[in-house]
Amino acid sequence: MKKIKSRMLALLMVLIMCIGQFNVVFANDGVAGYVTVAVEKFTLGQGYYIEPVNVPFYENEKVGSVVARVLGDGKYNKGRNSSNISYLANVYDPNPGAVKIPAYIMNKLEDFGGVEQTTHTWLGEFDYSVMSGWMYFVNNDMPDVGMNNYVCHNGDVIRLEFTLYGYGTDLGVSSEWSGPALIPVANKDQLTKLVADINGRPDKAVLLQSQLPNDNATVGDYYDTAIFALTNMETEQAMVDLSYAALQDAVNSAN
Repeated sequence: MKKIKSRMLALLMVLIMCIGQFNVVFANDGVAGYVTVAVEKFTLGQGYYIEPVNVPFYENEKVGSVVARVLGDGKYNKGRNSSNISYLANVYDPNPGAVKIPAYIMNKLEDFGGVEQTTHTWLGEFDYSVMSGWMYFVNNDMPDVGMNNYVCHNGDVIRLEFTLYGYGTDLGVSSEWSGPALIPVANKDQLTKLVADINGRPDKAVLLQSQLPNDNATVGDYYDTAIFALTNMETEQAMVDLSYAALQDAVNSAN
């Protein structure tokens, strides 16, 4: 009963905060809602290019416009800025770190002719393989229109993912022209949104350091486990769901 009351109180506080925030933002800025955006380099074993973040959008605003704001001026398509990106050719990535391509992708690349190394500072199409590039997903689906034509809706989870093989088959996409997915890839949207909510909290650092009652762990321990589940391409759905539940419970207990 105590745990239920704690959760209800936490939920009530969130609702109060959100209502207050929306009243101010909607009245002053014309914000129509919020979407979650993440830019991922999981196929390279390099984690996030941009960690999950909640971003406001405006009436009839397109995904391409939101993504342009998140990436920032001069950081995409080799600096040729556009207020509404149709196709993300590349992103500015001068210090990418070590490449650790998952074995299920590397095996396919080796069969195809190997990995083509790249040394430039823009990560994008044709890097590491002739089939590589950025793809975007909304609510775990790949839209059939460009980012400049997809209208944002409140609560959308937008993920830009880097593909190395099969034009997305390494990301779990199956199609008649690219073939079957290399592996079943878990739906990580719910966990991505929760991480974005935490990332957006002004007290994030304090929250992550919070020691949990009747537990030797901190909220940060569960947060780190969630990040591992998100960034590992081969995490199974059951583990993603478990990570979400554990992190949500940890946050509720700390509030």
